[in-house]
Amino acid sequence: MYDMRVLEREFVKLCPDYSVEPADADTHQMSKLFAIEVLYNIGPSCSRNWNTVKMFPLIYKDAKGRIHRNKAFLHMITGKNVPHNMLRPKAARGVIHLTIKQAYLLALKKMEKLIDFSVANGMYPLTPVVEHGLNGLIPELYEELKEQFYYPHDIAHLVKSINQSSYEGGENLRYSEVHVAAALSIVATIFMHRARAMEIVKGRIWFFMKAGKKADIVLFEVFANY
Repeated sequence: MYDMRVLEREFVKLCPDYSVEPADADTHQMSKLFAIEVLYNIGPSCSRNWNTVKMFPLIYKDAKGRIHRNKAFLHMITGKNVPHNMLRPKAARGVIHLTIKQAYLLALKKMEKLIDFSVANGMYPLTPVVEHGLNGLIPELYEELKEQFYYPHDIAHLVKSINQSSYEGGENLRYSEVHVAAALSIVATIFMHRARAMEIVKGRIWFFMKAGKKADIVLFEVFANY
């Protein structure tokens, strides 16, 4: 389980506006560009580029007008392939090394406020991991949850929950939910050998439960049907 506070603390040293909420959807922020690039471009290319490294420039101007040119190196590695020194990344000399999983978590956290702006304009920005299966269905899913199961959250919360629950390590994020993660994992492993698929689903549930997330079997069935 990642300590998001440490991960964010180190990243913000090189990308200060990461900790600043954008005023509106058009606010320019380097951290916003980072989040979009990781989730929609670099991430989806991972399946074709494992064991490679991508560099993302973190360029910003400080209060005194000085230009800082920092770098985030994103390593396309997971699990046992991750070196021990990358489990707790540190910013040093303008550089930080992150696994793609760590980059995902930072990006998903940054997207929270941006999702609020999008939903206010009638758009429901899902990440590539889930948009194929749920694209266009968010309003319908939300109405079912709200009318039949008294879903206590707004539609922006639902979008954040789906996005954050769909990534490995998502249990570390505020809006992720174990029943959403379980349903999405079943869909993602539907063409795998049954034993392997069950191993993955059980593993996802275990990590979420360990992080203190509580499951709702009724809501799981609703999400699984979508």
